[in-house]
Amino acid sequence: MVRRGGRRPGPPLPPPVLTELVPTDTPRTDLRNRPIRLTIEGEEIAAYGWGGRRAAVPRADIGQLGAYLDIEHGSRGGRWTYSSVLILDKDGRVLVRLTGHWDPKRADRFARGIGVRPLLGMYRLRMIRKQLRNRAPGYRKIRARSRLISLWFTLSSVLFLIVPFVLDAVFGDRWGTAAGIGGYLFWYLVTFRIPRWTRTLFRLFGTRETASQ
Repeated sequence: MVRRGGRRPGPPLPPPVLTELVPTDTPRTDLRNRPIRLTIEGEEIAAYGWGGRRAAVPRADIGQLGAYLDIEHGSRGGRWTYSSVLILDKDGRVLVRLTGHWDPKRADRFARGIGVRPLLGMYRLRMIRKQLRNRAPGYRKIRARSRLISLWFTLSSVLFLIVPFVLDAVFGDRWGTAAGIGGYLFWYLVTFRIPRWTRTLFRLFGTRETASQ
């Protein structure tokens, strides 16, 4: 194909280099609005998780980096879920595991941007488990979600799904309906509203403290 003026279109430009990797799904910050991310800090690659936890690895020690696919979860739910980012050393051992939902393609771009090989082929559960058992000395696991919030979410889901049926069978339709509405409101508050309100409060107070200084 030749455009007007006789110029041929050039080759497609490569995608821009990523200097930071962020989750594709919530949570992207903790309750104090501290971002969950993988970023370049000088000669180190730093992973930030929930509660401000941090793990840093020198670039020279990294052999591979990438996101792996939790195929067991994805096949059941009909949605592919990318469970963690792994940083491996030169011997293929796991240095850092950053949990959460990540895009493998963006993780590959980030790896190439820092000059290391992308972690490819991690799509079978057996391979994933074998890799996770192969840990380097000083291995760190950085969580993208609080265990307490995960427990709250599980508890509220159980209450929302089970309690209404039990009360309906024992006491009748009215109790079952009331429990269903209450369970849904509790699940909605725990899952969406309370974390959002908490982040808003920390954002407001953080802005005030900064302005006072």
